[in-house]
Amino acid sequence: VDVILGSIRAYYKWLYERGSISSNPASKLSRRTPRTETPRHVSLEEVRQILAAARTDRNWAFIAILTFSSLRLSELTNCDVTDIEHAEDRTILHFKPLGSDRRRPPYTVIAPEVADVLVRQLEGRRRGPVFIGKHGDRLARNTGRDVVVQTAARAGLTYVVTPQMLTHTLPAIAMRQGFSYRSLIRAIGIPDRRHSERWVGVAGDP
Repeated sequence: VDVILGSIRAYYKWLYERGSISSNPASKLSRRTPRTETPRHVSLEEVRQILAAARTDRNWAFIAILTFSSLRLSELTNCDVTDIEHAEDRTILHFKPLGSDRRRPPYTVIAPEVADVLVRQLEGRRRGPVFIGKHGDRLARNTGRDVVVQTAARAGLTYVVTPQMLTHTLPAIAMRQGFSYRSLIRAIGIPDRRHSERWVGVAGDP
């Protein structure tokens, strides 16, 4: 939309400067589309319903990490068992952030309850992908999406829940509770830079 508006402004400015029109009707067009809503996400109560509907430890851990660590789908499916680090009383999952945003920390601290299920679903494996498919290979991206969509449908949600919506849940709720955009960047990063203006608009941060 911003690109189209820019083209319209440039076109009418050109017409005005060459004398083809007496005034520029596009002079008052906003330079930015307004961002007044956070990206689509689910509520905490809906997260509870989805987790309760997960039939396996793998699916439960997969959904929980997407939601509470704000990892993107590909970031999570690309994780290997060797990326899990047990440091003192913490469980850390290392991952490769997608995109060029170096402000995102390349790891996330897993909550103890989630870590217990995560380790249990490994069933003693010490190498290979963290999440595997039914044939023992790495969980495919499409399969991971199906896990989320089907589990949410089983939970009784009346709309389609995508992995991206789970990824956006934690920062959206945190911002509504008063956390600033900068604090989220320092803590977990923003899952998708394309939505940065929306996050700032909701938080009221400069």
